Amino acid sequence: MAYDRFKTSVSYVLVINVLKRIVTSIKSLGTVTFEPGTYIYIGSANVKNPLARVLRHFRKDKKIKWHIDYLTTAPEVRIQVAITCYGLAEDSIYEVMLKQPYVSVALRKFGSTDRRGHLTHLFKLGRRHDMLHLIDSLLRKCKCVEIVAD
Repeated sequence: MAYDRFKTSVSYVLVINVLKRIVTSIKSLGTVTFEPGTYIYIGSANVKNPLARVLRHFRKDKKIKWHIDYLTTAPEVRIQVAITCYGLAEDSIYEVMLKQPYVSVALRKFGSTDRRGHLTHLFKLGRRHDMLHLIDSLLRKCKCVEIVAD
């Protein structure tokens, strides 16, 4: 799917399962802890090949470039599903996340240092079965989607 086809914003959502407690040091955030559970990460994919950006997150062997890489390279982490949303900006997904009663901010400033006014781009899902409701909310807002599942 070509990004140019839609001439619009492209963003993505990662549904991430943290299987065991992780304590790690992130250069700009210090020492952080991720408790077991389901996390939602939102990102921008306004690049020539949005799917390649998303697929990079599934790889464990990559250079640490973004905050999310500290989490996705951990052996205790699995990306369950990635949704690329054509026609939906990162800001719109952020607003959707804030309105969900079963989603909370996981770590302030994580992945959002380039977006003034955003508290985070990493959220924690309260109950795993609420994931389907969240995904449905996002899918209804996208012009087109690509879904990658582990």
